[in-house]
Amino acid sequence: MENVYNFLKKHYWVFCLIFILLVAFYLRGIPGTKLTYPQLQAIDPYFFFRMGEYYIENGQFPENDYLARWGTYPGGPDRTGDFPLTTLSYLVLYYTLNPFTGIDWYFIGVWGPAFFGMLQVLFIYFLGKELFNKKEVGLLAAASLAFVPGILYRVSAGFIEKEPIGGVLMVIGLIFFVKAFKEKTIEKNVTLGYIIRHPLAILHKTNLEEERIKTLKTVLYGFLAGVFLVLMANTTSQVRLVWLMIGAFVMISLLLNKYSKRFMFAHLSAIISYFVLSYATVKPMSMMDVDMIVNFAAVFFFILRYAVEKYNLIKKEYIPMVVPGIFIFFVFAVLIFSYINIDTGIWLSNNMARISNPISYGVISSTVAESQTAGGFMASTISSFGNQNAIGYFGLPDFFIYFSLIYFSFVAIIVMIYEFLFRERKLEFIFVIVFFFIMMQLAIGAIRLSFIFAFPVALTAAYCLYRGSEFVIRRTKNLRGEKFNYMKVVVGVSLGLVLVTGYTSGWLMASNIGTSLDDSWYNSLIWLRDNTAEDAVVLEWWDYGWWFHYVGKKITLVDGGYHDQVPTQDIAKFYTEPISNRSLNFLKHYNITYVMVSPDLIPKFGAMSKIANWGAKVDVLPTFTLTNNYQEGSKTLLEYSLGGEKILFAYNIVQEANYTGMANITAMIKSGMGQAYISHVGIGNQVIPVEKPNSIDGMAYMAGNAVVFIPGPVRECMFVRLYLFDAAGLE
Repeated sequence: MENVYNFLKKHYWVFCLIFILLVAFYLRGIPGTKLTYPQLQAIDPYFFFRMGEYYIENGQFPENDYLARWGTYPGGPDRTGDFPLTTLSYLVLYYTLNPFTGIDWYFIGVWGPAFFGMLQVLFIYFLGKELFNKKEVGLLAAASLAFVPGILYRVSAGFIEKEPIGGVLMVIGLIFFVKAFKEKTIEKNVTLGYIIRHPLAILHKTNLEEERIKTLKTVLYGFLAGVFLVLMANTTSQVRLVWLMIGAFVMISLLLNKYSKRFMFAHLSAIISYFVLSYATVKPMSMMDVDMIVNFAAVFFFILRYAVEKYNLIKKEYIPMVVPGIFIFFVFAVLIFSYINIDTGIWLSNNMARISNPISYGVISSTVAESQTAGGFMASTISSFGNQNAIGYFGLPDFFIYFSLIYFSFVAIIVMIYEFLFRERKLEFIFVIVFFFIMMQLAIGAIRLSFIFAFPVALTAAYCLYRGSEFVIRRTKNLRGEKFNYMKVVVGVSLGLVLVTGYTSGWLMASNIGTSLDDSWYNSLIWLRDNTAEDAVVLEWWDYGWWFHYVGKKITLVDGGYHDQVPTQDIAKFYTEPISNRSLNFLKHYNITYVMVSPDLIPKFGAMSKIANWGAKVDVLPTFTLTNNYQEGSKTLLEYSLGGEKILFAYNIVQEANYTGMANITAMIKSGMGQAYISHVGIGNQVIPVEKPNSIDGMAYMAGNAVVFIPGPVRECMFVRLYLFDAAGLE
């Protein structure tokens, strides 16, 4: 019995980690229980699902994807280079499990993302342990990442996309990079078991000098970091964010005089291996993007610092000032030159804008919902990275909000800064702090990047929880009687509250994730597939392209992976501009067979208008919902509201013989700035002028319990005529 107890005490972390992984998979699997073929999460996953299905049937990816980019890519685009490792990773699962279990590709498409999401939790354990040399921090980091709501949407069942794979490769790459720059002693008397767990420890058995072994391990670990980041580049372009973080970490470290040859070798081996291998596997990267410029600057300052020390170019006491001095000089030089040279100024301002808007910079990308700046980001973090959902669910007191992970993260940052300044000047502290703030800034700049911010949140929260618990126990261990045991209970209960409320928030988030392919869309796409010619060309807004390709088996001009200015702007003009000969010529030019309109395009109309006018102006179709109605004799007054604005719809009921109808119809819009009649009212297929003085140019279209306000410039546009008026008058 004692042996069992000792075994459990020694290996408790293994059982804890297994439990955390099971919880992580359970949470990520909840959305999958709601899916039936061919339902997946969102729309983009249908591209990777279709590519995987094609590979299974043909043994390769399509070289000519005839369904996509009609009219701009003759024969269709070559898919062999479109992030192939993403699909191949899921295919590895399929080919591993299918021969033994008979599972189909749809099973992998649903449950594969949850599996890789669980692997992210596994590897964050090793990253946390490597950074802080504590299994407990690793376990808390794994638990935090397992249930943090902000990551679940993009790593849950049915989301067969880039993030589940890219996140795994990112964390592994960072583990190797941390191993590369960390200072460690070399133990010569390592066991076989240790070598199996740490393969590079085989070098410890050689006759090489200790310093040479350290250098070799640094270079090899740096090389492996570069390799895994290349693999990440083959799954997602978000690898650029990781390199931006690494470059910023190195630069800040050098400015703080944290230089060593080992640190230099770690960065050089990582970035050189990344460059060499990436050019052989993915599309060439831009040398002028911020992420690469920061790393080039880091390489330059590393070499500068190395040369100054090696060749004694200045006095020893001035060496720490070399990098800060040259850096300040370069910053001023670039600023002055950007003021003198217009092209340099534009380049600098564009790159600064890309940092604050990392994936929404540009007209088209600025219309993508998930790429938008996260308005109210700090306020929303308590639900995305905290326990606000659980507080509402259980009806807990408001003070429980302070048990949110994000608050512990900020406390951890303060603690790390303090320890760096007044105790140990560890590179690991700089790494985690830079990781946190870079990813937070990027998450503020784009909602989609909340996914990647979850990783530093998990690491920092785990560090704070561990250090806080350790601090309380250490400070109270000398208390008399049962007081010390009471304090341990308090610590345990506090940790439990963090974990339980965090888990509940994650569970609530996962329970609300579902498919976008509802029955109306599915039935429409199936009808299109079964009742139209195989070579029919469908004009649709780019968001829905992957659905039309996989479910509808139809050719489209644009899709979620292709919406360049041509033809996307032409499509936007077709939908949002008044009907003209240009509309017909556009349809003829692309041999379009069918035009898609749906209620989904009403909230997307602003995006279409912005693209059509290339940002010069934006017309929207705001929808007001019925909030009140009044009856005064034969007169009916309906009140529709949207925010602080209202539309008042008034009419009389008239009866003549066997006919009952509406007469004297008017519509008025009211806001805090005043009120005015609207020049036209739309009902069914009819447009009724409102003959009132000083009315604003527009139309209030009544649609049951809602009114759509249509600005005058787009009152006669194609979308309005096709959808709201059912193509009346276009025969």
